[in-house]
Amino acid sequence: MFRVTVSREVSRVSPHETKLDARARVFESVRLSVTRERIMFLDERGPSSSHSSRSSSSPSSFERNDDEEESMDVKRRNPQDKSHLAFHDERYACRKCARSASCFAVHRATQRIITIGKKKSLNYSSSGGGGGFGERRRASSSRRLKGQRAKREEEEAKMTTTATSRVGDGEEEVEAKKRSGDGKGTTTTTGTTTTTAIEYAYDDPRYELKKLKDAGHRPTMKTYTSLVAALGKQNKAKEAEEIFNQEARVEFDCDAAIFNAVAHGYCENDQPDEAMRFVDSWAEEIGLCDRPDMEGMKDKIAKPNRATHPEIINAYARNGEYRKVYRTLRIMEEKHLVVPSERTYNAFIKGCIENNDPEEAETVIERWNNEKYDLEKMASKLVTKPVAASYGMVIDYYCNNDDVGKGRKLLEKMRWANVSPSLPIFNMLLKGYLKSGNPRAAEVIFRELQGGGSWDMEKMHVKPDVQTYTMFLEYWANAGDTENAERYLNAMRKDKNKIKIDSFVIASVAKAYARACDPEMAEERCKTLMEEYKVKPHVVPLTTVVAAYCTDGDTSEAERVVREMMDIYDVNPNERTFSHVIWAHGQREDVASIRRVASWMIDLGFRIDRGDTKTALFRALQECGLGRNAVENLIQDVANQDVIRKRHTENGNQRLYDRSNDDNETVRIVPPETSQQQRQQQQQQDQSLVQRRSIAVGGGAPKPRGGTGTNAVKTKRRALLFRNNLIARTNRAARCCGSFCFL
Repeated sequence: MFRVTVSREVSRVSPHETKLDARARVFESVRLSVTRERIMFLDERGPSSSHSSRSSSSPSSFERNDDEEESMDVKRRNPQDKSHLAFHDERYACRKCARSASCFAVHRATQRIITIGKKKSLNYSSSGGGGGFGERRRASSSRRLKGQRAKREEEEAKMTTTATSRVGDGEEEVEAKKRSGDGKGTTTTTGTTTTTAIEYAYDDPRYELKKLKDAGHRPTMKTYTSLVAALGKQNKAKEAEEIFNQEARVEFDCDAAIFNAVAHGYCENDQPDEAMRFVDSWAEEIGLCDRPDMEGMKDKIAKPNRATHPEIINAYARNGEYRKVYRTLRIMEEKHLVVPSERTYNAFIKGCIENNDPEEAETVIERWNNEKYDLEKMASKLVTKPVAASYGMVIDYYCNNDDVGKGRKLLEKMRWANVSPSLPIFNMLLKGYLKSGNPRAAEVIFRELQGGGSWDMEKMHVKPDVQTYTMFLEYWANAGDTENAERYLNAMRKDKNKIKIDSFVIASVAKAYARACDPEMAEERCKTLMEEYKVKPHVVPLTTVVAAYCTDGDTSEAERVVREMMDIYDVNPNERTFSHVIWAHGQREDVASIRRVASWMIDLGFRIDRGDTKTALFRALQECGLGRNAVENLIQDVANQDVIRKRHTENGNQRLYDRSNDDNETVRIVPPETSQQQRQQQQQQDQSLVQRRSIAVGGGAPKPRGGTGTNAVKTKRRALLFRNNLIARTNRAARCCGSFCFL
């Protein structure tokens, strides 16, 4: 349609440019010539009939063609490429953040801040003087830190707040830089300059914000909301409000979520007055927007919502300030224009329960029910009523504090209030009656739960579950009543709801026989029920069987069940399983068996030098008559990593366990296909292992450095002599304490 001509000057290749550059230059000249020919053609044709109505008010044809050319460029451009936009914030090095686009680094930092906020136990004291007034430091268990984190904690402990003061005629500025903080913190007075270095720990959310800014990224509204919430949970609500006022409100039009985060941070610190002061100032700002000069600003400012006041009310109720709670409810409706909801009243009830005042909680429920007589609220259809969860908090408190009768009365009040109870409420009452030792009253609740009472369970869709039956099974199992345990097990089978029997139900049945001193029947019932209901073998019922044999004093059968767990059922025993076996050997005062079980645990990958396993070993060995130092030496000897490594190397990474009883009978688990030569090699390995263990027990005997010379022989003799003396002293101590064999 258009004729394109390219001059020789344009097509000529310059000696200073490559062929690709020349080709690009030619293509650009072609594009310009096409555009020029098109403009001339449109001018000759004139305006079309479809655009005649807009021709009088439209600009010249040349400007219109430029707009069309620009629209064609937009179509050819990559839709993800937004570099052509005019807005570009030069404060941020990241191109996406400069365009207010989504950045993965900001998202990752935000998630990190959210994770830090969930760790309530990490409470760091605020450095300098910006620690907020009236802060309450919560007692939290200090966790054991490892690796680089431990080094950082040690460095932070050494770094103290430095303050330099100098009095003179002139004013001086002293800058103190910190290693992991945001840089500077200076406080200047008349004639005195005091500089405080602010330290941000690695797990401080402000450290993540600073690192994000230093990298040239732009924090989002979600980042600041997460930061404020995390600081509130770490007892730094004052610092959270400062960041909100100085940074978040300057950068964004804040929504209600970040306002609520600041107020809830004060509630976390038990400062509801400060939270209410912040919400009142927030409402005053909204009221100022009604002025004529602030027209249009009211829609841009977020307003308090139903999530603002429940935390404040809960904090007041937790402190027992009920008058302030009712004042807050009045201000909430009149000034803040927020109608109390179900969440508001439940927060009030929860605060009363946390203050150990269930009577006030019942009063709140009664006042809540009386709102239905308020004609104004009824007309506006804003009336709510208590639900099952509202009553459940009070009933649960009564049942846990041995006052089930009041919980039962509150259940009857639910009937008069026309509130349908849920299954957890019936389970609370069952648990309370069984805990107080009243199974008959619990059975009355159980029959009512099955539909034999005054409640219409089918209409409420409430039916017993596996937890309901398990509570009865646990009660009769602790009493050793196998008859009643089997009765409730049969009731589970015949239940029309087809309740699935799991491993915990089987463990309760086995526990009943174990308390009845019948470990064989406990093992039989455990295996039979697992096969009958096709329940996957679990460590809980099998550990119950092991505990039954250990209580009966039959350690050989207990160890047999442990081996069957690994070989037949492919179930890994836990520390509690071995703790039962260690306890049983301790009752028999068998130090050698305790040592053997400890070695067995090490071969399976357990740690015996810490935790519950070390506690069980201590108790068992002390019952054998060993002192504290002897127990520590024995545990360190068994846990010696060098001995473990050599033992694995010599045994070919196989699990071989020796079992020696008091009657000097030795039983060894060896694969059946072993030749005589392999047995001889195994005996030699065992002899060398015994020698190394004796050296480790002695602690003072040096290891031979090489060869089979006279020094090595003398060292072995001294080690064997020391070992025999140690065994003799141990047996003598056991005889002095008296022999006790629990069979």
